[in-house]
Amino acid sequence: MSQCLFQKEFDFGIFQTFDSKPEFECFRVHQVHGVDFNHENEDKKADGIYGKQTKAWAIITADCLPVVIHGKNGNVFFHAGWRGLADKIYLEPQVKAIEPIYAFIGPHICADKFEVQKDFYQHFPNSSSFLQHLDGKITFDLLKELTSGLQSAYTGIQIDDAKLCTYKNDQFHSFRLDKTSKRNWNVFTSKTINI
Repeated sequence: MSQCLFQKEFDFGIFQTFDSKPEFECFRVHQVHGVDFNHENEDKKADGIYGKQTKAWAIITADCLPVVIHGKNGNVFFHAGWRGLADKIYLEPQVKAIEPIYAFIGPHICADKFEVQKDFYQHFPNSSSFLQHLDGKITFDLLKELTSGLQSAYTGIQIDDAKLCTYKNDQFHSFRLDKTSKRNWNVFTSKTINI
């Protein structure tokens, strides 16, 4: 039986993180660390979901950022790893179309635990301030990268995050910590449906 590890309520819906697949029905995409979005019930490889929500949406993670964006014209939910951020998943047409006003980022790996190699610089040539040298290691701040991108793209957007690190909190699954095959199930449910 799955356990809810985190919950955040909004006036437009609810975000929850479970330690395994929840018992209720939800739609999830077949994530591939890209930037494509699927309309609910499309069965294609993608990393984001959009459309009129008829069931809970799920994004699975084990360190990456689960992101729900609320806009004037609806919601989107997506998985943002470093590849998705490098390719600016938050600028995809499905995101722009909702006219974002608020973003919430669920539990993910914190900056001081996301270790990278020197060649990582090439993926984020304009984000050197988000790279840090700590104890002989290079780390990168995924949250700051996303926040900066959202603020540049969507004037006045409000951004909030769970302030929970999947690496440091042992109730969450973290691939960087122990190469686990288990995943955190991040679920967004709009106020218009019941689960």
